[in-house]
Amino acid sequence: MRETIKKMRRRGRKGESTKWKIHHLCYEFHMSKKTSSKSGQGFPVFGLSVDAIAHGLPQVDTSKTAIKEICPTFLQPVKCEISRYRTLSGMCNNLDNPSWGSARSAMIRFIPPVYGDGISIPRRSFDGSPLPSPRVVSLVMHHDVSEHDFGICNMIAAWGQMLDHDLTRAAPSLDTRSRSIECCKTPADKRHYNCYPVDIPQDDPFYKFFDRRCMNFARSLAGLQPGCRLGPRWQINAISAYIDGNFIYGSNEEVNSRLREFKGGRLKTSPLYRNLGLKDLLPMKTVDPDLGCIARPRNMYCFDAGDDRVNEQLQLAVMHVIMMREHNRLAEGLSHVNPHWDDETLFQEARRILSAELQHVTYNEFLPIVLGHKTMKKYDLKPLTKGYYNGYSPKINGGIRSAFQASAYRFGHSLLPDVTERYNKFHERIESIRLSRQLLQPYDLYKPGIVDTFILGLINQEAYRMDPSITTEVTNHLFEKPGDNFGMDLAAINVQRAREHGIPGYNSFREYCGLPKFRDYHELAGVIPNATIRKCANLYKSIDDIDLWTMGIAEYPVPGAVVGPTFACLIGEQFANIRRGDRFWYENHGWPSTYSPEQLQEIRKVRLARILCDNADEMLTVQYNAMIMADPHTNPRLDCATDDIPRLDFSKWRDTNYKK
Repeated sequence: MRETIKKMRRRGRKGESTKWKIHHLCYEFHMSKKTSSKSGQGFPVFGLSVDAIAHGLPQVDTSKTAIKEICPTFLQPVKCEISRYRTLSGMCNNLDNPSWGSARSAMIRFIPPVYGDGISIPRRSFDGSPLPSPRVVSLVMHHDVSEHDFGICNMIAAWGQMLDHDLTRAAPSLDTRSRSIECCKTPADKRHYNCYPVDIPQDDPFYKFFDRRCMNFARSLAGLQPGCRLGPRWQINAISAYIDGNFIYGSNEEVNSRLREFKGGRLKTSPLYRNLGLKDLLPMKTVDPDLGCIARPRNMYCFDAGDDRVNEQLQLAVMHVIMMREHNRLAEGLSHVNPHWDDETLFQEARRILSAELQHVTYNEFLPIVLGHKTMKKYDLKPLTKGYYNGYSPKINGGIRSAFQASAYRFGHSLLPDVTERYNKFHERIESIRLSRQLLQPYDLYKPGIVDTFILGLINQEAYRMDPSITTEVTNHLFEKPGDNFGMDLAAINVQRAREHGIPGYNSFREYCGLPKFRDYHELAGVIPNATIRKCANLYKSIDDIDLWTMGIAEYPVPGAVVGPTFACLIGEQFANIRRGDRFWYENHGWPSTYSPEQLQEIRKVRLARILCDNADEMLTVQYNAMIMADPHTNPRLDCATDDIPRLDFSKWRDTNYKK
């Protein structure tokens, strides 16, 4: 090991980039991947038990070893300064453990991982044999027979995806040009070491018509724990784990500077249709314009934002447009009450308020629908109506749990519809567009006035019911290139991702959540549909082999919730940790970032409905709870022009300490 470390240090002096190489190689040095493969399942060459690898090795103090010489600086103890504003990366949120929840830190675990060799090989069946192909799991368990929910609208899925991109991004394996590595087109013996493609059966009812036997898939980059401790494979969260709007602002100074106008605290925009009285669009992605997009028309660009997944889905791009406009609206409002503030102050204060709005809407409107009242109460997730929150603890790691990222928070994929609907300002449907036609192709947003029709679609179109069924638009046509007539399979990718992350099976998380652990398939009756039970029994050798995501979306929902009890537990606990572990949480007190009591009450008035009204071009009415279908009795539409939907009073931010 010491000789290899010397080589790495020499490479660093020669100017070679070791940013991600160090992360992977450190991991490789810590735990040798030499295994014996008797019965198909490897065992650590050191003779250590799985329990010793998961619990014992992380206790080793590597600061007294040669590993310290190559351990990245941000994972070592650093001195933090207390500031009014968050860092872009999330560093120093926790003063005692600065890298907790920060960009590039390792995701943590609810329970120890289950790798095929205890260290790194993706999860296998309990008897050591391969698990069923993720594509077969998708075909058998997630066949498209979805029904509408008749209660929630598509805004719930749009907010959920936007929030996901504020919290999680498993660092991807990229080639030397920063593009996804290609596995299927490369001979097996020459593939990148992180290639882990999905096998497609020869008789696949869809892909056989296109002669496809392989679906491209690469493993997430292996990461390091704080202090470069030893142990099994960990994954990197490339962005901060806090609700801080980094999908708007970026997670580092380079991206943030690219997006700022550096005038009046504003973000850059594309002011294409101001002469028509329309609000600005996102800035155009003119650098490396085809990265993250497909079928780009000539002389047209995708959009640029703090998260480069902005173009992944057209409705996600719409949410980015809304939040960019909201930031600039906040900056303008603050400039009116504080004309003496400079660009930096206006930018940081607008960013600070928008982060608080994101937190409040998430916990006040989004999570109650997803989790239900009982789970909200159990995990103390309901925002206060007055006073300050006393739940912050520097002992709570707000970092993302791997099972949340790879399985539980992917529940929204069950809600996705076949088509995206557009509505006019009178809430009349005007068009339906295939979902697959809008993946990585956000170009429709360049049509004048069309943004409003997609916003109105989000609040008028019913979401699909939470169930095992997934639309074929994403199980056969995900990221489909024009002319191909086939794409990828999102359900198969979800299953494959969890396995390569070492996420234990569904039954293990039932036990973790204090729910009865199942001994056989008969005990699943009443928890999931009988048809799903029969499919599971025919597909998985053991009930302990069942993939978490597959069964999590199949559970009957908790009363008053979207998700079932297992996902309610995992999602509830994750959001409890995000709130309790965030020093900059909007309800906290006793820090330079603390809001005055008057300002805090203004934040509590914020509704998603008002954000939509203020940032659409010409929205007339919107239901009070914008994530639930409008109803004249329980959720009526209100006039955007009135104060029926409360407005933020900027006068509460007037800087009274300023003297001319």
